Amino acid sequence: MCAASLSLPPRLAAAVAADFPGEPRALELAAELLAGGRYRRGFALALLDAMQGRGGDSWELRRLAALMLQQQVLRVPAGDQQEQSAVLRALGLPADSGDGAKADGEAELRKEGYSSSEPRQLFRELRRKLARAERVCRGLRGRRTSLRAWRDFVALSRQECKLALARYAFTPAEVVARIGGQTRTSRGVRELAWLDDEVVAAEAARVRESLPRYEAAVLAGLLEPPRILWAAVAASGELNALVEYPLTTVVLVVKVPGSCLEIELKRAGRRGECPLGAVYERQGEPVHVPHRLDGGSMARSLTFDATSAHCFAHLYRTVHGREAPLSRTHAVTSIRAVPSPVGEASILDYFTRPEILGAGFPATRVAMAEAVEAFGREWGRSLPSLPGPLGLTVQFLNFTAPAQAVLTGTTSFRLDRIALYLSAEGPAAYGSRQGEGRRLAEDVLEEILGDYTPPAVPYRDHAQFVAAAFAEPANRAGAEASFAAALEEVGRVWGTLLAVRGFSRGESFVERNVGLRSLWRDGRWAVAITFMDHDDLWFASQHFAPLATLPNMLLDERHVLRQVATLERIYRVGGKTAEAGRAGLWRQMALAYRRTRERIVADPALRPLFSRAFLARLDDWDDAVRELLAARQPAQGEAWKRRVRRLLAGRGYGAARIAEHLQALELAAGHLVRTRFLYEETTGV
Repeated sequence: MCAASLSLPPRLAAAVAADFPGEPRALELAAELLAGGRYRRGFALALLDAMQGRGGDSWELRRLAALMLQQQVLRVPAGDQQEQSAVLRALGLPADSGDGAKADGEAELRKEGYSSSEPRQLFRELRRKLARAERVCRGLRGRRTSLRAWRDFVALSRQECKLALARYAFTPAEVVARIGGQTRTSRGVRELAWLDDEVVAAEAARVRESLPRYEAAVLAGLLEPPRILWAAVAASGELNALVEYPLTTVVLVVKVPGSCLEIELKRAGRRGECPLGAVYERQGEPVHVPHRLDGGSMARSLTFDATSAHCFAHLYRTVHGREAPLSRTHAVTSIRAVPSPVGEASILDYFTRPEILGAGFPATRVAMAEAVEAFGREWGRSLPSLPGPLGLTVQFLNFTAPAQAVLTGTTSFRLDRIALYLSAEGPAAYGSRQGEGRRLAEDVLEEILGDYTPPAVPYRDHAQFVAAAFAEPANRAGAEASFAAALEEVGRVWGTLLAVRGFSRGESFVERNVGLRSLWRDGRWAVAITFMDHDDLWFASQHFAPLATLPNMLLDERHVLRQVATLERIYRVGGKTAEAGRAGLWRQMALAYRRTRERIVADPALRPLFSRAFLARLDDWDDAVRELLAARQPAQGEAWKRRVRRLLAGRGYGAARIAEHLQALELAAGHLVRTRFLYEETTGV
């Protein structure tokens, strides 16, 4: 044992040695960290060297040093401006020189989430950002530090995204290499046709340019050269891992070190030696069409998701003057090869050669044949029947066209998982080992509250601890504010979509495709809701077909209401708070609906999204709905129908189109009554 370890109690020295075997410097740093609570410049500089790997330290030790440095920076005296400026310079943060001239990096700081480059303000905001770690750092009590406190500290050091200073030490190239070591790769070819639309291309460029340099460099490293990244055989489902394979999904998410950005790889295959497969039925029921390619995505779904989300985001920002809370696609890459037990195999060989899929080959081929037959009925055959085993493979791949997309604006903290992880069953569902339930709860609570205050109670069981956490006054206030803000955003998104006669068939609103994430912006932590998976997101740019549209709008309503109930359960709100939240949703929904209808007619920037014919008939549906709502009992009587016939006939509608509108109005009468506030005459927004 090295001399430094002698200053640690034997139990702590043994724990450090077990956590970092063959790393004597870990013992030295731990002994120095626990030697005293004050800031020490020499120690901070040594940690900076270790964090940056200048001594050839391992990735694991560099992570530990990054968290230790975070603890040291939090202890810089509040009035020591000279030391604060020295810390900013050492980290490379571009603070204003103080002579009134703005540093070139001010725009970059704003992208990173800071509001100012003035040194004192910048350091205050940096300290506020780092203070998240205080719940763990305050458990370090010198030689009296408990084993649990040390294990909590080490566990936090293993979550690269929580190491706020790691972005100033781990180079993008190192991060990309680390990701590569935790994934499998194969050949791919970039799809570019979806970028032919000018609005889509401009939006994709805008999202890319909005990223800070560090995140942009990591993203670029994953995109070039074009390739497919697959889940490793033993991919980690651990929350906040650098490369996370969220439970119940077939995607990989990259949590960039020291960043709030998540990069999603959709999809990344099943865990195991054979990541792709074919499925036609589960439990006797046909699967959703995109899921016939098991473990992967169809290029047509990914490109539709990309174009729909970018177009809707352009609409949303133009109307509301704020960024849309949507996932956004950066690249779509067609799969040309797949990792397999016999090495990288071409996509044709993968689905054709029995020795690749092994015992699963017969079932896969049966499912492929069933899928091809179904695709032929649904879409029509685009290829003639081809003989032999290779012929079936070509047919299947012609319909499914496997591809992978790279997105940002996603979160692995999806509503259904959050609700589960905060429930009494959370630790078992997550697979927590004994003693890890508290860490699971605190990781989730921190993500959904932004600023989280640990309750001053021991962890006895999950339900007791989570209840105590929400009872903390600061957490209670944060929960109610985050709940209200989330519902207002739901209202804005849904109201905007309804205004352009749009829907997602529930896909963009179902709890598994909506999530919460903590963001660092304007010098503060904030919680945002985000909507993902837009491969069914449509809006009527050319022609409104109410009978085809209304059933899908009803699916959205069903999932929005379930989503609201899930948010109430997550944030433990009820009574007047829940009522106020729902009122905020309806209010923002109405404002968004009216504002969107006004802007799409008046704003030239939105003209490329809509035909003149669609805009000319924009008022017709609303006016017809008002006739329905004017009836005391819309489900009975014929008076409102006669009024609708006269209204639409006077505007040039033929008998078939009038009948379609009447049938749609009857079908959706309940929904239209519930959302009557959208159609009521009002002045202004």
